[in-house]
Amino acid sequence: MHNRTLENIINKRISFRKFLVITVYFKSKEKISDTVFLFEKKGSRLEITKETEEFISERNKLTLKEMKGLPLYIHFSGAGVMTREAQNHITNDSIQNFMPGFQAKDYIVQVNNLQNENSIINITRKDQVALFLDKLKKIDVYPAGIFLSLYPIVPLAGNFGKTDNKKIDLGDHCLLIDNGVVTGVGKGIPSDSILFMEQKRDLKTTYALSCAIKASISPYSHISNIDALSEGYSNAAYSTIGNQFLKYGLAVLFLVLFINYLCFDHLQKKHNTLTLQIETRENMLESLSLLKIDLNNKMTFISENGLKNSIHPSYISDQIGILVPEGINLTEMTINPLQRKIKANESIHFNNGKLEIKGLSKSVESYREFISNVEKAKWCEEISYQDYSYEPGNKTAQIQLHIIIKTGSNDFVK
Repeated sequence: MHNRTLENIINKRISFRKFLVITVYFKSKEKISDTVFLFEKKGSRLEITKETEEFISERNKLTLKEMKGLPLYIHFSGAGVMTREAQNHITNDSIQNFMPGFQAKDYIVQVNNLQNENSIINITRKDQVALFLDKLKKIDVYPAGIFLSLYPIVPLAGNFGKTDNKKIDLGDHCLLIDNGVVTGVGKGIPSDSILFMEQKRDLKTTYALSCAIKASISPYSHISNIDALSEGYSNAAYSTIGNQFLKYGLAVLFLVLFINYLCFDHLQKKHNTLTLQIETRENMLESLSLLKIDLNNKMTFISENGLKNSIHPSYISDQIGILVPEGINLTEMTINPLQRKIKANESIHFNNGKLEIKGLSKSVESYREFISNVEKAKWCEEISYQDYSYEPGNKTAQIQLHIIIKTGSNDFVK
C-alpha cells in the first residue's frame, strides 16, 4: 500500500523531468566523499540515469555540462552532522532550550516532529557546509536546497522493508519504527544494502532517492506517514482552481482598468486644452520668472561644485542600457556620486567622472558578459570595483560595479 501510494504521489506531484542530487559524506571536516545522481521522472517512477562518484575531486567535464540548468539538491551526513532525539516537538524558538548556547546564525537545523510528540533534530555548522558550497561555486554550480542526515528519510519510513519492522539501520543511525511510523532514533550499524521501495540499495542511493522525493513533493513531504500525502490532493485541486480564478479575474480587472484609463486620458486631454486657453499672460510671465530663478540657482550650484564639465548623464544612461545583456536587471545607477554623506553647514563634494551601478544577475555568465561589455565601451576608463554576491537558495545574485569614466566623455555626444 505504501509503495502504491508513493507511485501515485510521484506521478501527480513531481513536476521536474530531470534534476540532480549530490550526497556528501564528511569523513572529516575537510575530507569528503561525494556522489552525483541524475534523476529522471518516467511515469510514476523516479529513475537514476547516471551516477558519478567523487565529482568534486575529479571534476568530470561531461558531468558538469549535464548539470547546467537542472535543479540541484545536496544531502550532508557524516562527521560534524549531528542527529539527536528530543522528547517534545521542537520549533525555532524552543531549540534554544534543547541546545544551550545555540546560535541560529552559526547552524543549519532541520527538524522532524514525530506523531508521538518526539522530535528528531538534524544539525550542522554553517561553516562546514560552506566549505563544500564554495567548491561548487568555483565551478558555477549552485544548489536549490540542502538536506541533513535523516531529515528526508523520516517521512518515507513506511517504504522500507516489511511493515512490521521495528527499526531501520541507516549507517551511523537507525530509525525506531512502530506500525510503519517513526517513533525515535537510535544507534545504527553499517549495512551493505537497504530494502527501500521494494529494491535493495546502498546507503548513499537511499539518501539520494529520499532527497529527490522530498524535494519534489514539498510541502506535504514533511509529515511522518507517506499515506497521509494523499490528503494533499484535494488541496492541490483547490489551489489549481484558485489559480485559474485569480488569472482570469486579474485579466478582467486589467481590462476594466485599461478602459477606465482611456476614458480618463481623453477627458484629461480636453481639460488640459481648456486650461491652457484660459490661462492669462500674467500667469505665464510669473511662471517664466520662477523658472529663471530656479535655473540661476541650479547653474550656480553646478558651477560651485565642479559639475560643469562632468559626464553627460543621458549619454551614459543610454550606453549602460545598450550594454546590459539578458539575465541582468539593474536596480540602481548613480552618476557623480557624493564623496561622503552630507552634513549640516558643510560643502557638497562629488566624485566627478565616476559611475556606480547595482543590480541582480540570474547567472554568472550574464554577469561576466556585462563586465566584458562595459570594459570594451569607449567611455570606460576602468572598472575600479566589482562585487558578485550570491546567497544559497536565491535565484539571483546581487552585483555592484564602480566605473571610472574617461576624461572627455562628453565629446562623444557632440
